[in-house]
Amino acid sequence: NPFTFEGDYIIDDPLLPGGVYQLRFQALDGENVTNHFIEIQIHELEHRLLYPVVVTHPEPGKWLVYKQKEDKVWQQVYAHSGDYCGSAVNSAGSQFYICGISQTGITAINLTDGNVDWTVKPGIHQSMRWFEGIQFTYPNLYASITEGTIRGYNKSGIEIYKSGKYSNAVPYQSVTTQNFVISSFKDAFSNNRFLVTFHNPGGLMINNKFFEGEIASLTFVKNDKILVFSNSNGQGKISLYDGFDNMLSILHPFLGGVITKAVVLDSDNYMLSTSSGLYWYRLSSNSLTLFVAKEFEEIAYDTNTHCIFACSGKALTVYSFPDAALLESYPLPDTAVALHLVFNR
Repeated sequence: NPFTFEGDYIIDDPLLPGGVYQLRFQALDGENVTNHFIEIQIHELEHRLLYPVVVTHPEPGKWLVYKQKEDKVWQQVYAHSGDYCGSAVNSAGSQFYICGISQTGITAINLTDGNVDWTVKPGIHQSMRWFEGIQFTYPNLYASITEGTIRGYNKSGIEIYKSGKYSNAVPYQSVTTQNFVISSFKDAFSNNRFLVTFHNPGGLMINNKFFEGEIASLTFVKNDKILVFSNSNGQGKISLYDGFDNMLSILHPFLGGVITKAVVLDSDNYMLSTSSGLYWYRLSSNSLTLFVAKEFEEIAYDTNTHCIFACSGKALTVYSFPDAALLESYPLPDTAVALHLVFNR
């Protein structure tokens, strides 16, 4: 029989690439099947930087979140009281996350109006701690839990992932790959460190690898491989770890001091913040080059304008990449303990 179908099909993935897509409509009457295809064009939104966000620590037990307005003036978005173990940003969801260790848990702040969207309260552990750190990988927020697990939360604050427990060790950093969540762990009774691989989304522990040194940053490379930036005896080291076959390879030593943080520029280029300045690491050539001979506490990268944002003391400085030209520098409301960039998606 003739009929008319009308309805709305909501495409709510802000990271969906532009291009031509096909929608298939299928009608069935119990015996016969008819397929009809409609071709649609998705026009991808231009990816652009909206503003930086910083977290400052003006006094004991107080942490302030600021975002920068168009006139370069800093606007306070949120005040966090109690302990603190990390922060993260979800540009697509316009949410900022700040996390305490045992007193306040995770708070999701709406960056549009500054209101609290949701909170996750800490659990109970014999160490009197619960959260050890948070990292955001679209579309979920991942939290390291003192009991030895990694938990994931969606934009609404609902727990949608829980890894298996790696006993007698505490996680502190995580990175998601194609199939896994890979986390750095500290042994609860010694100075030993481990890289532990959990299946994503299943949560089953797949591999674990003993690691020498203190891990500063984990960054995703491709497939199930990550770069590990670490320190030992006052010197740094760059290693490649494959969560699939549990292989760890040392790529490059860093003899100029310790590595404090690493950020991804693209799949081949990485920027390192160290005790002796900013360094540019290129994976394909395994080369390490001094970028700026100045120590910075926090760094971030704008993928659109190819600019490095770096915090030192009460100043935020912007450099162009790859020529390291100083573009601008402006004051911060206070010394930053965290720096994030918020994009339009």
